[in-house]
Amino acid sequence: MGIEEQKSQPSHLMPDEIKWAIVVFKKDAERENRDISNKEIARRILEIFGRRLGNSTVKGIWDKYQQKGNVGNDWSHEGRPRSLTNEHLEQIRVMIEGDRLASAREIRDELELPASRETVNREMLRLGYHAYRAPIKSLLSFDNMNQRLQFAQEHLYWDLDDWHSIIFTDESSFKLISTNGRIYVRRRQDEAFQEDTVQHSDHWSSSMLVWGAISPAGVGPLVRMEGTVDSDEYLNAFRHRLWRWYPGLYNQTQIFQDDNARPHTSQISNDWFENYGILRMQWPSKSPDCNIIEDVWNHLKYQLRGRIYQGEDELWEDLKEKWNQVPQDLIDRLYRSLPNRMRAVIRARGGITKY
Repeated sequence: MGIEEQKSQPSHLMPDEIKWAIVVFKKDAERENRDISNKEIARRILEIFGRRLGNSTVKGIWDKYQQKGNVGNDWSHEGRPRSLTNEHLEQIRVMIEGDRLASAREIRDELELPASRETVNREMLRLGYHAYRAPIKSLLSFDNMNQRLQFAQEHLYWDLDDWHSIIFTDESSFKLISTNGRIYVRRRQDEAFQEDTVQHSDHWSSSMLVWGAISPAGVGPLVRMEGTVDSDEYLNAFRHRLWRWYPGLYNQTQIFQDDNARPHTSQISNDWFENYGILRMQWPSKSPDCNIIEDVWNHLKYQLRGRIYQGEDELWEDLKEKWNQVPQDLIDRLYRSLPNRMRAVIRARGGITKY
């Protein structure tokens, strides 16, 4: 059972003006010596106030007026008495801290709380525990965290000019059928499964791997990778392109960044960089949150969300077009974020960050 989504809930208390309107409708009918059904009153309330009521609700309000002469709540102006004590709230907090996936119903049942699921969920929100989509992050080992922390500490005092010397690179995979993110469509109730109101999904959809690079000047080359990516395929992606796109790599005014994937760290790759005298950044494992090109990939996948391609060539043409349209201000913001990313890694002691 999933946890509840945070939603803006209307007040569960019915305004007194609606209750008195029900009384007026009943009294008018009595005065005119005619009958008016609860269903008819509910229809009028919906028409006037936009509030949908059940027939039993209308009857209950009228019965209460007849018995007590008023329609107000029986509790004080301080509000309805709370069914959960401070001890209950502390139990809820402890259970949430111990199980972030627990739903309001599961918490209510486990703690045997004297309240409805809705009440428990409302108290969870009041305690500040809202439901958010859990971000997907790498599982970090102790060694990973140490490497990340050391990297951030070594680059903590880098200014923007220092970071502008880095060419960020990475590979990413794009599917022919993309369901990236939630997609909303506007439809009528009876159009739920029309062709243009559904999002198609295919877990076996073929995908295309591409390699790309970015610099402070914007996006650089985008290369379509063919077959299995080994050291030769990896080097073929860029070695004939770097001199044209990034001549500063050859006079060591720029630094090449890539991660620790096996083709990147093979002896063949290491020898190639050394032979050409290209400076290479020592990158900590499992650190996509420090590699700003990851945000560019996410931007592209958002642009392609919900699209279906008939083949890899069609996907490739669209991908190249979207790559060349990546806004320069996005690249600028990403480079400016790097000092904050280093500080975030240090605050997390090498652990997971928001980036």
